[in-house]
Amino acid sequence: MWFQSQPSQGRAEAYRDLAMQAINSVAGYRSRADQFKQQGQGEIAAEYQHLANEAVARAERYMILADFAERNAQENQKAS
Repeated sequence: MWFQSQPSQGRAEAYRDLAMQAINSVAGYRSRADQFKQQGQGEIAAEYQHLANEAVARAERYMILADFAERNAQENQKAS
């Protein structure tokens, strides 16, 4: 797996990039949800809102992984 071959600091940055991608998708999903809601298509709107919620959760998980990778990089630096 690509992440396993990356130094911890590089993994932290990669996870943060993934988190930002997820966060950037939230606004689009919410916008689409609003559009469908205004058109009276509540079921589709609910699906887009669900996608937005999943993107937020995904971003949170990536930030947690980034924090772990950052701490690991600091510990590795202290150990060497």
